[in-house]
Amino acid sequence: MRPYIKGENVEDYLVEFTNELVNQLPTTGTFVAPRLTEAERDILAEPLTLCTGMIVFNTTSSKLNFCDDPSNATPANRWSVVTSS
Repeated sequence: MRPYIKGENVEDYLVEFTNELVNQLPTTGTFVAPRLTEAERDILAEPLTLCTGMIVFNTTSSKLNFCDDPSNATPANRWSVVTSS
């Protein structure tokens, strides 16, 4: 998958990204999260409404992240690490 280009329409990029992801899904019934660096992940948090509920594998930290606070002013703080309870 190609990286996001700064200034590109985010919604158009997400549609392309999602289509590519769906085409790469395994047929075994497993879930494969999109793999993004923290910088790429934070770009996807704009506009705010698009990141709500989004799950990504953060390749910078090697952890699964989800966007749970889209109202936070700082893109990096909109994301939480998925942990087991």
